[in-house]
Amino acid sequence: MKILRIIIYLILLSVLTFYVYYLTNDPNFKWSYLLNIQGLLVFLFLNFISCYFSGIQLNVLFKSQNVKLSIVDKMLLPISMALFGYIIPSNGGLLFSLYFFKKKYNVTLVDGLSIGVFIIYISLFLTGIFGLLYCFYFKKQLEYIIPFSLLLLFSPFVVKLVLFLVIKFNRDRFKFLSKTSIFLTKISINISVFFKNKTILLKVLIINLIMIGIQVITIQELLNMFNIFTPIISIILMVMFMRLSSLIRVVPGNFGVEELFTGGIFLFFGLTVQDGILISVYARVISIILFIIPLGLLHIFVNREFLKISEFKLLNKKII
Repeated sequence: MKILRIIIYLILLSVLTFYVYYLTNDPNFKWSYLLNIQGLLVFLFLNFISCYFSGIQLNVLFKSQNVKLSIVDKMLLPISMALFGYIIPSNGGLLFSLYFFKKKYNVTLVDGLSIGVFIIYISLFLTGIFGLLYCFYFKKQLEYIIPFSLLLLFSPFVVKLVLFLVIKFNRDRFKFLSKTSIFLTKISINISVFFKNKTILLKVLIINLIMIGIQVITIQELLNMFNIFTPIISIILMVMFMRLSSLIRVVPGNFGVEELFTGGIFLFFGLTVQDGILISVYARVISIILFIIPLGLLHIFVNREFLKISEFKLLNKKII
């Protein structure tokens, strides 16, 4: 197992090295971009503000369960989650957050997962809304975006339908199915409570719209840096689909997957695959080196008394 992990990390290091090589050899890249201190500071500041609002969102949801996050956790927890997303395949950030909240704030696994799933629902819902607005504004690519947007918009109901079918099975005959259906039912009940609480729902929607606005500004700044131009409505929908790609965790940090996904999104909106990959690679390299690693490690160090590797491994096995 250790050998496999070493191989995975060596592959990721090789991919990161390739990214840097690709970035510095792209015809649109200029070394002056890296020397643009003002541009770098703006990019890092926007990333930090976006992460901070993500922490505020977590605090709003956990306050409904009588849990209040510290100011340090609100600022840095989303960043350490991003760091663990690179360390552990398949939603390492979510696994870390579940462990962290359990150890520091005594939050149950069901409550932690309920909040994580609710946040995903909100992202899917908003992506569906913006997808329909895009179709209404441009009146094109309707055959692709409208069905996909409607699926995202009504995703909570689709999941509830699947859950209903699972529960209707004879779970007494299937022990695993019985345990799974009970666990999912508890999560579904918690999520329903969030949706019925108009105050929480409104706050979460507003916070997400603010984060989307910040991410749109960030992408716009990067596009301007590389002299790439596209309508603002296209950038908004790009951001929404890019947010979706961050939910699909296949390999640590989605190395390679997210870049190809972003390239495809750019191509869909009339730009080139190279433009998408260039923007994604630049943002990833800068974020990892100057943002995620230093601040993520800082948060882990500050909370070192709550973190034990052995217990985290057990939680990892329990979820997977």
